[in-house]
Amino acid sequence: LLCGCVCTCKYTSVLVAKNNRYTSTPDHDFIVDTHPSDPRLVLAAGFSGHGFKFGPSLGDLIQGLVANGSSTAEDPATARFSLRRFPNDGLKLSE
Repeated sequence: LLCGCVCTCKYTSVLVAKNNRYTSTPDHDFIVDTHPSDPRLVLAAGFSGHGFKFGPSLGDLIQGLVANGSSTAEDPATARFSLRRFPNDGLKLSE
């Protein structure tokens, strides 16, 4: 849909058009955290199509996680984005 509106110049054409999935969490807040088993892995997901509005703030938060390796659960200001707010630290455990 958007390609038809944006690409109107006669000298341009759309090479590839893809759709993406709508992702969300059960409580509709983002997940921005380090992995519980490996703090070198930073997870950022569940933006449900509106994460772009928070781009600069999310970039700062993610940069801090990469630099420090600490969880967002450790700071009350960012705890709402922690993976650890879900059962089993947000990990699906195999049976």
